[in-house]
Amino acid sequence: MKLNQLILIVTVLALTSCGPIMGNLMTMGGGIKDIEVTGGDAANFTAGKKLLVLAPFLKGEDGYYVSRGDDAANLLDAINGIGLFKGEFLFEPDYYSLNEKTEKYKTMSADELMSMAAMDFTPDYLLVGTILHRDTVVAPTRGVIMDVTYKLELIDLVSKDALVVKVRAKDLFPEVAPDIAEALNELIKAN
Repeated sequence: MKLNQLILIVTVLALTSCGPIMGNLMTMGGGIKDIEVTGGDAANFTAGKKLLVLAPFLKGEDGYYVSRGDDAANLLDAINGIGLFKGEFLFEPDYYSLNEKTEKYKTMSADELMSMAAMDFTPDYLLVGTILHRDTVVAPTRGVIMDVTYKLELIDLVSKDALVVKVRAKDLFPEVAPDIAEALNELIKAN
């Protein structure tokens, strides 16, 4: 009888600890998986400038929204949080003409964007993002792990220089934006 009870206890412990063990294993090694400058020069951009982020990000073929505008808002919060830039975002409500309006915003002057977005300051840079790929999976007892690839275009509104960065991060959902912000911080401050 004692052997049956021991087997039952060991089985219950094994089954109940499986979730936390798997969840912890799944989240090990989270962070930036790849970052590549695909256009422009990071040396042309300076930390501490004023930033306008266009929300929502555009979507690529394998990208999708968790909630429209969240990617831009979360990344902006992370960028502001580490002091890389001081920024606000412009939410474009007309989702169906987002591609056309994004191209228009890229050609506008800083003053035009400031008045249109009703900002408290004149932005130095415009950030436009594209969700190229996103995949999510649940890590038991830990949360949602997101594997996401963005194309981020940082545009100087005076010179029209552009820095294009392709970045892939895989981490718990709340950690993805801070991971990317820190990678951008290192990229810009290294130059």
